[in-house]
Amino acid sequence: MNLNKITAAGIEIIGDTSFRGLCPLEDAETITLVNQIKDAHDKRFEYSVIHVKNEKHRKDKKDFRELAAERKKGSIIVGWSDVCVTGWPSLFIEVKRLDHTLSECPQVELDFLVANQKNDCWCGVALGWRAGMEFFERWYKENYCNPTK
Repeated sequence: MNLNKITAAGIEIIGDTSFRGLCPLEDAETITLVNQIKDAHDKRFEYSVIHVKNEKHRKDKKDFRELAAERKKGSIIVGWSDVCVTGWPSLFIEVKRLDHTLSECPQVELDFLVANQKNDCWCGVALGWRAGMEFFERWYKENYCNPTK
């Protein structure tokens, strides 16, 4: 993953960029982050935590037919961030592995983050679920713990 390209685009990277070694896959990190946010905050205020289904590697004809059907329904969105939390402003988190050298950040994902950041959304790349939770907590504190907003 090209960290310089991400930061040059103005997108924050949250987490320890020096970590190297064994670590959970992105899907596991994303599932944990979504569950942690829901467990910690669903009871405090109304918002939605969304994990949008994205492209995935397909192995057989059945998978390709399923993908085509999902595309027709509009439920596969290429480039959409792993985690979206609705609100004003909305929060978009692209979750990557703790060891960022084991992850990729395709241009379409970066373009999505940049476009939404231009629309005043909070956008970041989190290295692991804990980094994602840290970013969520900053967003929450800034936007929902200040009664003057």
